[in-house]
Amino acid sequence: MIQMLNKSKKTAFAAGLLCLCLLAATTAGVSARHVASTPNSGGLRFSVTLNGLEKIKNITLPMVNRMFGHITLPDESLDEHVSVLGHITLSLTDIQVSGFSIGSGAFAVDAPNEVALGLGDINLSVSLNYKWRRVHWPHASDHGSVTASTSDSAMAVGVALTAASGKLTAAAAAHSADFNNFKIKFHGSHVAWLYNLLMDLFKGKLKSSLQDAVSKELEKMINTNLNAALAKLPTQSHIGGGKSESNINTGFAAATAGTSSYGQYFSLLNEFAVSNAATGAACPLQNPVLPGLTPKVDHNMIEFMMADSFPNCLMQTLYENKFLTMTLTNKDVPKGFPLQLNTTYWAQYLPQLAEKYPGQLMQLDVSSQFSPYLNTSQELGAVAHLGIRINSSVVQSDGSLVHTHVMGVFGTLGLDLTITDGNNHTNITIHPRISKFTVNVTIEQSSIGPIDDSKLEGLVAMIGPILQQFANQLLSNGIPLPFSPLMYLVNPTITYQQGYFTVATDFDSKLPRSFMEQMPAPAPMPAPVVEPSVIKFN
Repeated sequence: MIQMLNKSKKTAFAAGLLCLCLLAATTAGVSARHVASTPNSGGLRFSVTLNGLEKIKNITLPMVNRMFGHITLPDESLDEHVSVLGHITLSLTDIQVSGFSIGSGAFAVDAPNEVALGLGDINLSVSLNYKWRRVHWPHASDHGSVTASTSDSAMAVGVALTAASGKLTAAAAAHSADFNNFKIKFHGSHVAWLYNLLMDLFKGKLKSSLQDAVSKELEKMINTNLNAALAKLPTQSHIGGGKSESNINTGFAAATAGTSSYGQYFSLLNEFAVSNAATGAACPLQNPVLPGLTPKVDHNMIEFMMADSFPNCLMQTLYENKFLTMTLTNKDVPKGFPLQLNTTYWAQYLPQLAEKYPGQLMQLDVSSQFSPYLNTSQELGAVAHLGIRINSSVVQSDGSLVHTHVMGVFGTLGLDLTITDGNNHTNITIHPRISKFTVNVTIEQSSIGPIDDSKLEGLVAMIGPILQQFANQLLSNGIPLPFSPLMYLVNPTITYQQGYFTVATDFDSKLPRSFMEQMPAPAPMPAPVVEPSVIKFN
């Protein structure tokens, strides 16, 4: 077993492999309810391209080199037949490996769910103590130390990821280590011809010992350590609070490796399913099928695809819990606000209201007619739709209410989506902002006689900006994306497709610096034990 890899270092190495997994983040009149869904659909897909895998390699290679900086291999005992010497026993002790460095590497993906990493140009040094003894008479023996080095060696590791019950599990798909070109130097003996006889024996044993130890450790890192890290990924989250709170199923639905007409990729599909925290009811809206890579996008290192159904389900919770239902009275209106709740002010839009109830205060009971929803498409971008019903009453001197009329307000909102990653590259969030707001106001019922709809045009011009401001305040917190705090986005862009939008971006990481700062420097390789050595005969 490689003793160097203690618990903290194993966890850190698994975290390095986990970067691969973390890289772990909507037309008028057509509701998201009508988008087809399949059992393999999800609300959020994260895909990493070969460029992204190359970036992950560049991030993690310094970490791997640091981790393998010093290795202690188990002692070895051999019972061998050597030319001239005959039958001997050989003991190798205090086997120390240092100077481990990987010069190159490359990722590859293999359908249906594998990622492979090949590492080359591996260099390392070995020091050890030895002792041999001839089994039969005359019982010659000797001891001393050896230093060795190897170059141009290689390692390979493959990981297959599977999603089940919301969790990701990893399995070692293939792993190997091939250490060649050993150069060995004996210390403590002057009988060169004799130790030339032992050279091949030493080379073979060092090679097999290193390869076996590294291969076993790679398998353990994937099947044990990486799975331990994956098991800690949360499968539940929540957004909002009180009436606005939604529970989010952040479990994984699928892990896929593949090739599309836009390139090779490895992809993680997240459920991103919403339920009402107050009632426990699952959102009835269905997710579309999100592709491995977004069509017609200049592909960066990674892509996030978010289905319209996710923000629509958040709105569904607000609608079901009557979060969008409110009562407005004159005291709720700020002084100087353009819309005042008294019949004198409303005389310019509804003259008969002021005639029948002169100088009286008003109350508006506002409710949503349906759950607001978002549609995205290449043609229209992001468009949101909402409908509000306003039940108007006048307030009598005794405080009682007299119903006057009901207005229907229907709005279509053009949305601009931006993405931020917060202070210190944390809290990656998509921010919707209403850039265009068209409003249509109709009279649905009147208790004050016929109302001329044309009188409401001025009201439309006034109420539109007010509702736009209100909606922007409602959306001001944005929609958070799940992402590792060790990663940050570089030049993200947002594009729109039918039923979903995509964030395509490059990324960088604080991982090497933070990891390297926490890891102790590898211990130096001990100096060879050089002793005057004479072959002894017993």
